[in-house]
Amino acid sequence: MMLPDISALSYDGNLFELDKLDKAKTTIVFFFSPECDHCEEEIKEILSRKPLLENKDIRWIFITMDVLKDELGVFLDSYPIDKMSNAYVLLDNSLFYHSLFEAPGSPSVFIFDKSGRLVHKIVGGFNINILMQWL
Repeated sequence: MMLPDISALSYDGNLFELDKLDKAKTTIVFFFSPECDHCEEEIKEILSRKPLLENKDIRWIFITMDVLKDELGVFLDSYPIDKMSNAYVLLDNSLFYHSLFEAPGSPSVFIFDKSGRLVHKIVGGFNINILMQWL
C-alpha cells in the first residue's frame, strides 16, 4: 500500500492537504476515536514520549472516526496531540479515509516510509515500544 493523498478538514478548521507538505522520513497515520479506551492509552503514551516523537523526520496524522467537533475538543483538552508541532488532527466524518485505508477500527496505525510505502500496520491496542521500534 502506498500513502494516498490526504485532503481533509482539520480540527482547527483548515483544509489539510498532505501533498502540500514537505516529505517526512516517516508518516504515521493513526485512526482513533475519543471514545476508545485503547486509543486514549496509546495517545497518553505518545504524549509521554513527546520529546522523542516530536521531530521533523516524523509526521503524525491523527484521523478521527465519526465524531462531533465538540467531543473531539474535550478529548484534545486532556490529550493535546494537536499541539505537537509535527501532528495534524483530521475529521473523517464520512469515514472516507477509514474505508480507503481499510482501517478495521480504532486504534489503527499505519507507518509509511519517505517514499510513501507502507512498512508496518498495527491494529488494536499496542505497547508504545512496538511503535518505537518502527521509527
